[in-house]
Order: sequence, then C-alpha cells, then structure tokens
Amino acid sequence: MKIAIIGAGIAGLSAGQALAKNGHEVHVYEKSRGVGGRMATRYSDSSGEYKFDHGIGFFSADSEEFSLQVDRWLSKGLIKSWGDQAFRLGSEGQMVPFLETISSSEKPTKSWFTSSNGMNLLAKEMSRVVHVHVHAHVSGLTYYGAGHGKKKPWLLNFRDSNMVEADAVIVATPAPQAYGILNTCHDEVDTYKIIREIDVVRYLPTFTVMALVDPNKHVPWTTLFVDGPRVQMISHESSKHEGMSDENESTLRRYVLHSTHRAAQKAVNSQNRDKDWPQLESELLADAAKVLGDWIQHPSWSQSHGWRYAECENPLPQSHITNGRKEAPLAVIGDYFQGSSIEDAYLSGIACAKDELFN
Repeated sequence: MKIAIIGAGIAGLSAGQALAKNGHEVHVYEKSRGVGGRMATRYSDSSGEYKFDHGIGFFSADSEEFSLQVDRWLSKGLIKSWGDQAFRLGSEGQMVPFLETISSSEKPTKSWFTSSNGMNLLAKEMSRVVHVHVHAHVSGLTYYGAGHGKKKPWLLNFRDSNMVEADAVIVATPAPQAYGILNTCHDEVDTYKIIREIDVVRYLPTFTVMALVDPNKHVPWTTLFVDGPRVQMISHESSKHEGMSDENESTLRRYVLHSTHRAAQKAVNSQNRDKDWPQLESELLADAAKVLGDWIQHPSWSQSHGWRYAECENPLPQSHITNGRKEAPLAVIGDYFQGSSIEDAYLSGIACAKDELFN
C-alpha cells in the first residue's frame, strides 16, 4: 500500500516508521524545510557551533510504547537524562527543585530526556525508514474512490500544482491545517465527519528567544521555571549539548527563553512581525534580566521564533480519527489527541499505524 502522510512532526514520523516496518511504501510530505515540527534545533550560524532547541527542549516517557522508543534512542546514544538540575523560582526569589513543586500525578515514571546533539536529530533518525519530501505543501485532497481502473483512491494536490496518487492518506498537521486540507474534499461525506470533530480543537501559542551571552556567566541549573507574566521558562542550552562544556571559558553560553501563552498571543498572530517580534524579544530579555542579571539583556547574538500551535488547549479523547473505509483509508493524527506532548503525538501515530484500515 502506498501511504501518504502529510506533516513530518513526531506523530507523522511515528506512524510512518511503524507502517514502513510493516512493509508499506510510506511518503511523508512536509511543507517546511525539515522534519520534526516543534522538535526543532536552530544554529546561530553556518558553522553549527551554537545550537538551540527552540521548540520542545526535553520530554518524558510514561507509556510502555513510547518507553520502547526512548530505550532505542538511549541505546544509540542519541539522548540522555535531563532535568536533575531543574528548578522553579519561588515567590521570594528562591530556587526550589522542580520535582518538589509538582504533584505526584504530574511526575514522569521515568526521567526527563533531551538530545545531546539537538532534539531535531531524533526526528531525523525516525525519518530514515520513510521517503521524506520537504518543501512539499499539500493544499488539498481529491477523492476518487475505489474501482477507477489504475487510479488510486486519493490524489494529493500541491501548492506548486504537482499531484501525487496514494492508496491511503494520514494527515498529521495541527488541527486547523488539517481542517483546511480536508475541507477540499467536497464530495466525501466521511471527511466532513472528521472535520466537524477536529474543528473544536484550540491551541495556545508560545514565543522563544535564543541568546548567546558572555562565557563567564554561569548558572547552577539546566532549566529554570520562572512562571512570570511574560517569561515561563529559561533553558540553559549550554548544559545540554556535547562539546559545549561549561568549563570552556572561551565558549559563549546559550539560553532559550520561553514565553507564557498570554505574552505570545499578540506577537505570534501579528500582521506586523517586524515591529511586534523585536518588541516582545526585548521584553522577555528584560524580564529575564530581573532574574539572572543584566548580562542576559544584551546578548551578543539573539533570534526569536513564534509557535502558533505550541500546545493544544482541549485535546480530543481518542488517539486518532479515521473515515472507516478499508478501500480508501483516511486518518488524522497529532498531539491534539489525548494530550499535547511529544509522547502523545508519538502514541497517536502508533495507534493509527495499528488501525485495521492499514493492516
């Protein structure tokens, strides 16, 4: 079966990885320049010396299914434990170990993990068993149905006017983007049923600032949860990646500031990014300076990024949705099913791959 997956985030890649191992021909179409979605890693320059996980910087594993994937990454040396030096800023400015500030139900059964060489490396590892097509913007679907000679039941229409046929389609984009793609199937009743279900999904944005600062400035933590009006969390990226030891006095230190959802709202949805993005970046750096010191406020290099679909506000209760048609399978998956984490996205893809429509 030739299966087309739209979206190369973790949900799409986990489904693709499992389906490819089951013998299917899997093609993953991604509109951006690379795989991974919010498992993104950015470099400050072409040398690749300074890298920042400016999306999701770490994750936990609670389910048996995802723990198996985590164990595979550990065995290959792609990830390491993370969060032993994570703190939350107390009401009087004191640092409290993060695990002491959350309930037992919120604590992961395993450690938190991060990638030693950038979170995006994990997505690239998962993509090796599928055919990935980047800069491939799917604008719509055409449903042929079964029994049309040599034609496959689905046709993917691309923004550049290209077209690709497929036996089955899995849409692994954020819900609003999935809605836009599925809404082009004018004659498919089952597609409208899916559209109605995902139309209720809402997202919260976030905004991140990457900063290179004075190598002499050291902090005794890996992550600091600030919970301020604008800054939610600060990640000390230099403590993550291999080859960037804190003992190297000549190496600039790397930090990522993560905004609160409320602070990100205006900038992420702005029609005037040239004005609103630098303004919010300055505000976040100024707020961070109140916690860390003036040295963070004027970095030697900085860059920002807005995430419109950072966290699902009202996840759907099921793991995925399908049209129920064995002769022309269609499914939607993502991190808006049963949660909003990397693990939830991964499990959504795996559940879809196990669905009887694809087996």
